[in-house]
Amino acid sequence: MSPNAYTFTVLVKGLVKDRWLPKVRKYLLEMMGRGIRPNAGTYLTVFEAYLLEQKVDDARALLKEMRAKGFEPNEKIVRVNLGKRDQVFRGIFYGFFYELYVQRSLRLNY
Repeated sequence: MSPNAYTFTVLVKGLVKDRWLPKVRKYLLEMMGRGIRPNAGTYLTVFEAYLLEQKVDDARALLKEMRAKGFEPNEKIVRVNLGKRDQVFRGIFYGFFYELYVQRSLRLNY
């Protein structure tokens, strides 16, 4: 049986919980290499972990690699999930995805 979106998501979220970010990156990119796109919950969990560990440069590098593989974060999903966080975290997360919003002339209202 080969891995599918569900098994990759469980694996990635488990690795995030244990803060194994290099393995998170590896399996997330492997997932995408197999043509499986991470869902919003998966990629937001991954980037949240990177930001909480203050690894912003690593998170930006991962996002760049993901975008090179055709991944584009869903702006609506990012907005909805940001609404569930406290204002400090929303500010940090918004700063991380700022480039995306500037490129598309979007604004987050919070």
